[in-house]
Amino acid sequence: MEDKKSSFVSGSLEIRMPVLLFVSILFAIFAVSLSDKFLTADWEQLRSVGFGSSILFPVKGNVYPLGHFTVSVKIGKPPKAFELDIDTGSDLTWVQCDVQCIGCTLPRDMLYKPHNNAVSREDPLCAALSSPGNAPCKKSNDQCVYEVEYADHGSSIGVLVKDLAPMRLTNGQLINPNLGFGCGYDQDDGGTQPPPSVAGVLGLSCSKATIVSQLSDLGHVSNVIGHCLAELGGGFLFFGAGLVPSSGMSWTPILRNSEGKYSSGPAEVYFGGKAGGIRGLTLTFDSGSSYTYFNSQVYGAVEKLLKNDLKGQPLKLAPDDKTLELCWKGRKAFKSVSDVRDFFKPLALNFKNSKNAQFQIPPEAYLIISPRDKLYKPHNNVARCGEPLCAALFHQGKPPCKNPNDQCDYQIEYADHGSSIGVLVKDLVPMRLANGTVLAPNLGFGCGYDQHNGGSQPPPSTAGVLGLGNSKGALASQISALTHVRNIIGHCYSGQDGGFLFFGGDLVPSSGISWTPILRTSGGRYSSGPADVYFGGKAVGIRGLTLTFDSGSSYTYFNSQVYGAILNMLRNDLKGQPLRDAPEEKILPVCWKGSKAFKSVADVRNFFKPLALSFTNSKNVQFQMPPEAYLIISELGNVCLGILNGSQVGLGNVNLIGDISFLDKIVVYDNERQQMGWAPANCSRPRKQ
Repeated sequence: MEDKKSSFVSGSLEIRMPVLLFVSILFAIFAVSLSDKFLTADWEQLRSVGFGSSILFPVKGNVYPLGHFTVSVKIGKPPKAFELDIDTGSDLTWVQCDVQCIGCTLPRDMLYKPHNNAVSREDPLCAALSSPGNAPCKKSNDQCVYEVEYADHGSSIGVLVKDLAPMRLTNGQLINPNLGFGCGYDQDDGGTQPPPSVAGVLGLSCSKATIVSQLSDLGHVSNVIGHCLAELGGGFLFFGAGLVPSSGMSWTPILRNSEGKYSSGPAEVYFGGKAGGIRGLTLTFDSGSSYTYFNSQVYGAVEKLLKNDLKGQPLKLAPDDKTLELCWKGRKAFKSVSDVRDFFKPLALNFKNSKNAQFQIPPEAYLIISPRDKLYKPHNNVARCGEPLCAALFHQGKPPCKNPNDQCDYQIEYADHGSSIGVLVKDLVPMRLANGTVLAPNLGFGCGYDQHNGGSQPPPSTAGVLGLGNSKGALASQISALTHVRNIIGHCYSGQDGGFLFFGGDLVPSSGISWTPILRTSGGRYSSGPADVYFGGKAVGIRGLTLTFDSGSSYTYFNSQVYGAILNMLRNDLKGQPLRDAPEEKILPVCWKGSKAFKSVADVRNFFKPLALSFTNSKNVQFQMPPEAYLIISELGNVCLGILNGSQVGLGNVNLIGDISFLDKIVVYDNERQQMGWAPANCSRPRKQ
């Protein structure tokens, strides 16, 4: 689990170099001798190794960049899966609760629904949450209320409940214990980063309130917890002693006064196999923290050891990188810690009261590579103004250059006023054709050195933009000119997430597709028209629209006049339906709520008529927009309109069809025949025609 949930804290092209970050990443791989065997094994092989009664969970996540490790735990009847952060520094397991939840980050259908199963304050489990045994409840309320606060001042408030949690032991037996956990109705994310997309916390400290302690009291497994977290992400978690290695383990006692935490000591720091003069440390193992923390005195001493040892090495400090506190950069980009491990000595923690017990921390366990290695590095491959590719970037075919040998600079601005400035370059782009042939065409693209995010939201964690317009500078046009792939683009976005994109004609349906011509005056965009709006199968008097298909937009936009007319139609048609406006919902401008939370658009599709766009110059060609193609369900369980007023966001009179309306359709842009088409499709996987 990431640190914000931790409960323990002791003009010219400028190329930026990737940097090396110093952090102490404590993998806490207890079952070290099993790691190679299990982490490379098939999951079914791992479940069938034949040890005693244990419960085994596959782990998702990584230290960086996700910053948390999670497991899936099933709760309830019928059982529902909840993705929980693994936190050995927390007593309480809790999930986000479907009771007017404050600060919940997940959709309603992913929240836990209580059912008169609250734990009373007299229950021993309630007392176990508080030290020394006093239940944290008010006398006026019989239920066991909890409040837990984390190191970054994030918190969860809720009620302790009990419910069935089906699990399978490694010996094959299925158990269905009634376990206690928190039903959190008021969460506060104390960190500066957005909360992770998990349902709650799996508290695994050594208190009596934890899930594993309850399982042990019920006689299902011994009170043993283990985890093995892989350097590249993933791993496994287990309850019970069945997966503990019979040999090769280093053991140290847990301190009796550790207040439920996994603390041990005293320990001494070793550096490069030698004592570093840092002694008498008490150490807490906490899987809820992404990184390792020392108090200021110890941190300073470890930092000094590293810096002194790096003198004369080809590394220098990188104070400009703000990803973490201490970073170094080299003469070239680092791709992995293995590129620099010879420059850094291993650390170790030597436990004085345990014979030969050392916790090894090699460079891979305290260093990461910053994301700057994801930047593209040019290599004297700048395109020149005199090249046709440069001219193709400008609609009039005349790049603003003084000399044809000048580099081809570009500047592009998007509808939300975001922008990118850079230089056109050419490089090899390896790709595999559907027939198995591998190509590596030399393609032109922008190397952006000045990006501006125009929206109110943080910039997406993507490296750039894949421009797929119908100009000659687009990637698909270049590929077509250099290979036998036809200049056709298609995409199929699944309403269940994911989908596929393709270049060429192999995946274009041979029948059932509706085609309409691309307007010649569209300026490189995929525009067509005129089109009329239909609502509930009837024409509504909104005629002559020019429509632009744009996969770069999440939602569909109409100009203010058309938007207002469609909104009025929807509202008039909803009169008498069990929906009312939800002005408190801020995710989109127009939302409605019902008597209870909606889980999916299927819950409301009977209240909303389908829209359609009828292209009058194409016989019987309609672009269908059922409710699923213009509605979404918010995290609060409200239904919101995914059609927006384009005039308010700077689109003027442009009418733009976005991703929401493309869901579960295959959409094809045939640049050779200057037409675009669509058909209903299962977008989970492509089918060759």
